[in-house]
Amino acid sequence: LEEPALQCVSMVFEELKLLASQSDSPEMRRFVGLREKMLEVAHAVIRRSLQPASNMVSNLIRIEREYINTDHPDFIGGLGAMSCVQEARPESSPKATSASTASTSLSNEAGDVIQLPPVPLVVMPAEAPSEREHMDTKLLKSLLLSYFTIVKRKLIDSVPKTIMHFMVNRVQESLHAECIAALYQ
Repeated sequence: LEEPALQCVSMVFEELKLLASQSDSPEMRRFVGLREKMLEVAHAVIRRSLQPASNMVSNLIRIEREYINTDHPDFIGGLGAMSCVQEARPESSPKATSASTASTSLSNEAGDVIQLPPVPLVVMPAEAPSEREHMDTKLLKSLLLSYFTIVKRKLIDSVPKTIMHFMVNRVQESLHAECIAALYQ
């Protein structure tokens, strides 16, 4: 999601530069030096807004990666995902359901550290996946899809707001003052 979001920032950047280039009036055409200086100042203001906007969009993506909010009201959750997986199966048996919801605990009641064997570099299935492995895979896909949809929806809402705040509004707020300051130098 980061690449398309940063692509939006760069598209707005290019559009702002194009808009600045096209925004001359007939009166400004008479003063070529002034017009060029104003365009140079406008492009500099737009260029300075690019980095903060890109950084904030990248931060939004990092924020979403750092914490998975399983309490989000739209998140399907374990029971919801399990019921979706069970509905997708043609025949579901209670025995398979209880086996697939059982969890493995690695805690030691004495508080000792449990040493796990090293993870192999390449993991290859020995044979076709069992029914439980197939169910677990579907369950995991369902949970990931549910959360990815939430994150995507949040970013679709927040990336344009970020671009407006860090690029468009900042350029709009500072362009006039920057042009006047450059004029009197």
